[in-house]
Amino acid sequence: MNGSVFVSHQLPSRAAPDSADPQDLTITPAATANFLTATTAARHMAEKGSGVIVTFSTTASHLSGRDQGFHATAGFGVACGAVELLSRHLAGEVGPRGVRVVCLRPDGIPEAWVSWGMIEDAEPDPEGSSTVKAYMERGTALRRLPKLAEVAETAAFMASDRAGAITGTVVNLSCGSVID
Repeated sequence: MNGSVFVSHQLPSRAAPDSADPQDLTITPAATANFLTATTAARHMAEKGSGVIVTFSTTASHLSGRDQGFHATAGFGVACGAVELLSRHLAGEVGPRGVRVVCLRPDGIPEAWVSWGMIEDAEPDPEGSSTVKAYMERGTALRRLPKLAEVAETAAFMASDRAGAITGTVVNLSCGSVID
């Protein structure tokens, strides 16, 4: 993992009620922070002729219908889409200089919910299930959500030389809640 950098964003999925412009809390900071961090890292890596930038998105970039209404992630979804697009374009720009860019797109990771202030049974979902987690699991092809260890192992693999032919892609770690 010579010269690897991990870039991530952690932003609220909903704007604060007193915000006049929801994009001020989600879209603008996510796009700006990821653009500045990734391009700065890419510039340094390109000078050295190697490196890997791993960005993180979420399935919010693809939500619609039932999930979009339940999760209310419009601004966050746009921000995630921006991170994925940035990753693809940056890969094309810095690839000729030996730098790879890969984006990881996991769905909700229950082990991380406590740190976000989410409690898996905080509220019933609109379909009557007892937990948000059960609602989300039912929406995946594998009927489960990704584990933190699975995301970490994928990130480590993508940053390794064993994934040396992979760049400009979004790795779907959604357990099938989004089918690419």
